[in-house]
Amino acid sequence: DDIENWKDTLNKFGLTIGQVVQATPKHRDARERAMYMARCIAESTKLRRLFFKTRKIPIDELLAQVPENMRVSRKTIERQKVYITAVALAMSGDYPSMEIYFEVTE
Repeated sequence: DDIENWKDTLNKFGLTIGQVVQATPKHRDARERAMYMARCIAESTKLRRLFFKTRKIPIDELLAQVPENMRVSRKTIERQKVYITAVALAMSGDYPSMEIYFEVTE
């Protein structure tokens, strides 16, 4: 089951589903920007490699790749790191049934 596999991957990063639920941004625009940041990590070979190697969001490298109109502050990324990490893991893994939960409108 995709969700069980994702939970196992979250655990490897020291996270639980409960933490992800609590850390989910309440406002739609904040949630969409966080998902966009996660998608940037998942789709970039360089960022994804750094992310899995360090098990942390490569903030400086991420901000350098994000277009100006979608950029957020370092503080925002740090504040939303649990959610961004969870979504990046879901987008990077083989979890086809979860894709509908993480669609980003640009």
